[in-house]
This record gives sequence, C-alpha cells and structure tokens, in this order.
Amino acid sequence: MSARRIAPLAALAALLASGFTWSCTGSTTTHSSARCAHARIGERTVCLKPNVRCEHSNERIYRSYGLTCVLRADGYRLQQRSFVGPPNP
Repeated sequence: MSARRIAPLAALAALLASGFTWSCTGSTTTHSSARCAHARIGERTVCLKPNVRCEHSNERIYRSYGLTCVLRADGYRLQQRSFVGPPNP
C-alpha cells in the first residue's frame, strides 16, 4: 500500500481509539462509600444513604435498598428501614 492510503487509515484509527478511551474512562470514575448505595432513580444515578433528601413517590426503590422516605421538619429524608422479623420462641 502506498503512504497516501495508510496515513488516513492511521489517523482514523488513532481518532477512534482516543474517543473510545475517553468514553470508557470518563464515566467509570465513581467514588463509593461503605454507607452509600448507588441506585438508578428515573434518569439519574444517585447515592442513597440516610439523611439525604428523597421523593416519596420513589418509596418502592428506596425499600429495595433497606431505606424508607419519611417526612421530617425539613422535608422528606431517607432513613434506615426497621425490619420486623419473626417472633422469638
């Protein structure tokens, strides 16, 4: 192959490779905490942990993570859900 055919292909390959690298590394940098659960609510990924603002309409999602949305003086907030187990023998 001539140099005229190889140069555009090499430039295209470099461009695609750099775009792929940026797309993979940009979205995977998340900082997680032991007390934080990443959940998808609506169109957003949010961090669920106690004392964070919440919407009562998403109660089903919060309960699946062991949290519940309660009304307090400063609005709706997440708190740990109380689990009621079987009675003691």
